[in-house]
Amino acid sequence: MSDDLEEISEQMADIAADLTAEDTGRRKPSGWATRALLTTSVWAVFCSVAALTTAFAADREVDDRIQELMAWDAAEAEATQAVVVAARDEILSALAAIGPRNGDAQPVAGNLPVPHPELEMLVEQQEADLAKVDALQAEVDELAQAHHVLAVAITLFQLAITLCATSLVFRRRLVWYASVAFGALGTVLTGIGVVDFLRGLG
Repeated sequence: MSDDLEEISEQMADIAADLTAEDTGRRKPSGWATRALLTTSVWAVFCSVAALTTAFAADREVDDRIQELMAWDAAEAEATQAVVVAARDEILSALAAIGPRNGDAQPVAGNLPVPHPELEMLVEQQEADLAKVDALQAEVDELAQAHHVLAVAITLFQLAITLCATSLVFRRRLVWYASVAFGALGTVLTGIGVVDFLRGLG
């Protein structure tokens, strides 16, 4: 039994020695390969930032579009109501101008209709709602632009990550340089998209 244990111990020691020799004999990655691995990680982080910002921009864009439609509907309702009030006032004025018939009482100045104050209030409210529509439309346009720019940036980062992996598999520096170019362009577009997003929030 002890002989078997000694034999197993010796075999395990031989296996451990072989593994240690293999580990020390492995080549370390070259300098550009290490940089390629690091840039892959950086592109992945930037891609995540661009994706999150795109999602926020899309959500805000939808909310603003809904508010814009609601403000537009309110402005249209106020315009319709203003037309009705103006028409009513015109009809009452025309009836008062006809004068009395068949023994009706003579109209006096106090009985004549005057322009309804509700009409002025409706016109002011409509102008305020239309100004709100214009402001929301400008914000939606900024957010839509940010969304589109960030979508392109995400695509560039995905290409950069793919090219980094390809350069490591095939050990081609030129492919890694292409990855750096795509990633740099994606970084610039991410910056532009984030600025557009922040401008759209303002």
